[in-house]
Amino acid sequence: MESSERREEAATDGSAGSHDSSTIGTVARVIAVLRVLAESQEPVAVQEVARQVGLAPSSAHRLLGLLVDTNMAERDANARRYHIGREFSRMAALVSARCDPAQQAMPYLHRLANICDEVSIFGVYHPAERIMSFAGRVDGKNPLTYRIELHRALPVFWGSSGQAILAYLHIEERRIICAEAGASLTDGRPPIPWDEMEARLEDIRAQGYAITYGEKLPGAVGTSAPVFNAHGIVGSLTITMPRFRYDPDTHERVVAPLLEAARELSHELGYRPGRQHGQ
Repeated sequence: MESSERREEAATDGSAGSHDSSTIGTVARVIAVLRVLAESQEPVAVQEVARQVGLAPSSAHRLLGLLVDTNMAERDANARRYHIGREFSRMAALVSARCDPAQQAMPYLHRLANICDEVSIFGVYHPAERIMSFAGRVDGKNPLTYRIELHRALPVFWGSSGQAILAYLHIEERRIICAEAGASLTDGRPPIPWDEMEARLEDIRAQGYAITYGEKLPGAVGTSAPVFNAHGIVGSLTITMPRFRYDPDTHERVVAPLLEAARELSHELGYRPGRQHGQ
C-alpha cells in the first residue's frame, strides 16, 4: 500500500526517477500543503487540500499527519479540518520581523527603471504618524533634476505616491488625513475638498493606480500603484518624470509594468488577492 501510494505521488509531480528526486518531490508536496493552509482564511478539510495540491486524499492525509506531528499544522478533531500550527506561526513571525519591504522592492525598482527609463521610487506608509516616506529609488537613463530625498516625512494627501496609499486606508483614517491636510508642498494650493478627494480615490481603486501632476514635485508627473502585505496597504511603487516627457504613449508604456511590479511585490510580501481595502 505504501509503495503504491509513493508511486501515485511520484506520478503526480513527475519525480519518480530516483530516491533523491522522490525526496525532493515529497518536500515540494509538503510545501504545497503548507501553502494551502497558510493561504486559506479558514481551516481546510483533507479533500480540499488534496484537490488544491493535486493528490489523492490518502496522500494528503499522510502529509498533513506529518505536519501535525511537527506542530507545523494543527487538526480540529471535531470538524476534521486543518490549519497552520503554532510552530509554523512562530517561524513565520521570526522571518517576518527580519523582512524589509524597501529591500524587497529594490529588484522591482531596477526593473521599472530599466523598462521606463525614468526614476522609480518605493514609498512606505507609517500608520502611527499617518505619513509616508520614500525608502528606495532607482534612476533611469533619462535625467531627472528633482531632488528626491529618502526617509523624509511626506504627506499622504498629496501626490500619486501618497494617494495610491490613501485610497486603500479605512475611511475613518482617510477622513483624519484629509481633515489634517495642509497646502501642497510645491505651489501652496489648498487641500482638495473631502467629496472631491473621495471621488478621486474611488477612481484610483477602480483602475488600480494613481496619477498626479506637480503635487509633490514641481513640474513632475507621478504614476503610482499600491503595494500590500498580508495585513493591508504598506506603500506604493511610483514612476516619476518631467511633464514635458509625458504623453499618452508614455502613459501606456508606464502603467502596465508598474501594475505588474506592484502585484508581484505584494504577492512576495504575503498579500492575498480578493481582500477588501479602502472601505
